[in-house]
Amino acid sequence: DYTSVRGDVERYTPRLVPGGFLVFHDYADYFPDVQRCVNELLMRPDFEFVAHEGNLIALRRCLASTGA
Repeated sequence: DYTSVRGDVERYTPRLVPGGFLVFHDYADYFPDVQRCVNELLMRPDFEFVAHEGNLIALRRCLASTGA
């Protein structure tokens, strides 16, 4: 569910170095809560899209990122 996915992201991203990757599985219509969380990250200036293959999507923390 969205709350669980968001909680995982909030716990992990402060430890993610600039240039580091977040990779999500289940980025698909049948898991709308995962899509919602990832889409919110993509709206932030500190993450950028890298690749999307099947139900996997990869984001990268921007090199200029300093916030969590």
